[in-house]
Amino acid sequence: MTSSEDAPPSALLLLPPPPSSPTFTTLNAAYGPALKTALQESQTRSSSTKRAIILDVAIPSGHVFTQQREPRCALYGPLQALVSGLYKLVCFIGSQNEINLEDADGVDVRVIPLNYPTRYSTVGLESKSEDFEGPLINIQRLALSSRSWETLFAVESEEGLRFCKDFLEVEDTSIKVQHVQGGIVQHASHDRFNQHEGADAKAHYSVAVGGTFDHLHIGHKLLLTMTALACEPPGSSSPRQERTLTVGITGDALLKNKKHAEYLGTWNTREKVITSFLLGILDFCPKRHSLREKFITTTYKSVPGPNGHVVSTRLASGITINCTEIQDPYGPTITDPDISALVVSAETRAGGQAVNTKRAEKGWAGLQVLEVDVLDTEDDEGSRSLEEKEADSFRTKISSTEIRRLLAEKAQKATQ
Repeated sequence: MTSSEDAPPSALLLLPPPPSSPTFTTLNAAYGPALKTALQESQTRSSSTKRAIILDVAIPSGHVFTQQREPRCALYGPLQALVSGLYKLVCFIGSQNEINLEDADGVDVRVIPLNYPTRYSTVGLESKSEDFEGPLINIQRLALSSRSWETLFAVESEEGLRFCKDFLEVEDTSIKVQHVQGGIVQHASHDRFNQHEGADAKAHYSVAVGGTFDHLHIGHKLLLTMTALACEPPGSSSPRQERTLTVGITGDALLKNKKHAEYLGTWNTREKVITSFLLGILDFCPKRHSLREKFITTTYKSVPGPNGHVVSTRLASGITINCTEIQDPYGPTITDPDISALVVSAETRAGGQAVNTKRAEKGWAGLQVLEVDVLDTEDDEGSRSLEEKEADSFRTKISSTEIRRLLAEKAQKATQ
């Protein structure tokens, strides 16, 4: 796997299966050393090339999906705990080690959950388009994808090395393998990941999320990843049903009074970054597949109503990403009756309640409101886990306002 001239440099970190209870403490013990090395090495590569570098972090979660026929929503809670915990740990390590996760030329981390060690029939180049859609993929899809990783970070542990071996056996590749220190993974006889809400879970084929999404950061990535994971996978309905991810992006006109507004990305810029990130966790079609050239199609359209500007990106696997410019707090959640779920942060759950009030006034069914954790600097006991300076750095990595403030300070210093 070699990099193309146009693609940013990238690396892949293969983490061994997670601890039974994915708390901050257990995830740090299991993955802290490996993540630190991969992040530091990636930052060095980014600095030398003066370009952003993508670090894909693949984490096995096959044990989450033991009940494959249940709706994705049945497993939302435990999977959200794993993905949010890992992103929080990335921020924690980045803050402690002055790793640039927030700038456009820093380390762009993307968490990819894998159906591993669950086994599937081999996915080859003759497979259908549905077989190459993320964000939950198996190891064959990952290895056969068109990613051009320069380095594979493999964890030095029994499970980590087995994972690496399985990955490399899928396809002969010249990727550079760098071994990194393993940690302590604790497994209990009763795995909390197997606890789910299957009895009452509903299948969602149209899921929405909204926000400003300025200077895409770790918190945004968590929201977008869980939105994609809340939507049913291809082949989950018969007859085949359209599947849609709707991303409401605040319009430029509503952001004029934001702090350091001069450093806000335009709507077009923010849409492109969001779409690029989502494709990074959804598109695993190999370069040599017959569908590669037409796997993704993009259209620009306007539809009647208050939120008419839409950039629609469709994958051949049957999922569509609709990025919609919104001019009010509700966006398409009160204009599109097919949306059935809304992903929010714990800080914005009131927005979900307001949306459902509006939908009730229309006689529409309410949305299921799915939350992601607030990423903070506290440990499992609620105590501060970082020193003051490091805590400030942590907040910068998950705050668009803080990122714009830093950009303003840099610009001011450059003129002095």
